[in-house]
Amino acid sequence: MSIQPLITFKAGQCELTRQSDSQQKVKPVREPGFVYLYQGEDEFVHFCWRPRNRPVDPPELDLIMIPGDGAFIPYTGSESVEDSENVKSPTDGRIFVLKFTSSSQRYLFWLQSKSQHPRGDASWFSERDLKIGQIVDLLLNGEEIDAQAELANVSGADPGGDEDETMEDVEGADHSTSRNRHNSTGGSSSQQSSEPFTTLLDLLWPSHTISTVDKASPELIDALCAQLPMTPFLLEAEVEDVDQIDPNSETAHMAMKTLDQSEKVEVLKRILRAPQLRAALGSLTEALKTGALPTVAQGLKIDVENGGYMRGGAMPLGGGEAVRAFLEGVKKTVEKENKDGDDEMDTT
Repeated sequence: MSIQPLITFKAGQCELTRQSDSQQKVKPVREPGFVYLYQGEDEFVHFCWRPRNRPVDPPELDLIMIPGDGAFIPYTGSESVEDSENVKSPTDGRIFVLKFTSSSQRYLFWLQSKSQHPRGDASWFSERDLKIGQIVDLLLNGEEIDAQAELANVSGADPGGDEDETMEDVEGADHSTSRNRHNSTGGSSSQQSSEPFTTLLDLLWPSHTISTVDKASPELIDALCAQLPMTPFLLEAEVEDVDQIDPNSETAHMAMKTLDQSEKVEVLKRILRAPQLRAALGSLTEALKTGALPTVAQGLKIDVENGGYMRGGAMPLGGGEAVRAFLEGVKKTVEKENKDGDDEMDTT
């Protein structure tokens, strides 16, 4: 497939680290790069980044975006922008944040084009900068928009020449710009004050899972494939009339055997990147947080402490504690199954 970007602009990646004093530090990655979006054959918008000395395909970062799940906003240090003509970042560069409603995952990018401020203020967002962010945000929400035409209509459309901006490390800033909004979307006051915990999507983010698959042994790859529906593997094997084939039939199993290790890995990677998986993990996390742990644990036969209820009561666990209990239950269940399997082998 030939990638045709919907919009492209100069931007570098940022690394976000936590200091010993619990403050966060943003470190701009110096490598010159481009952020660009395109619509893939899967009909989803892809948010991408690549170094400038690399071709457009394949991108170094390729995020498949669910419409409405992502937002691309300027980092200003506040929840709203009151003065649209004097928007500034509390840093010494112009940073945009890519955030998700289904996850606490964040990506930060700093604009590498020269500032358009009359006195060279590197933290000032020009009308063109804000328009770029608006276009990206609209594309992430499934809107059809002509980026070139929109940018051409911006006053002072000169992007400041082709010179690059510089940016220093930034310390002590709170970069979770949507924290208050996400933490106030409902629930009782006791749930809001509960100990925060991760989400299933954060744990199973593609950058984590895909690296694991790349390093996995053939035995682990086969074990993972055995837990998945047969259809994506039949499609990879280019089997005709997939819908009419019984997944348990000899034909299906013969087709599976024609796939080599690299082809199986490629199928697993596509599944791990799929927006449908991201949406499902987000929905499951939300269900656990809102009291569904006992039902989910029973349905999946996961041994969770106290059946997913609070100690000494009939109230289901909620919030981050429910997610923690679910993960601990999964770990305990797997360890028990492995131990039982070892015991059976010892007696034969």
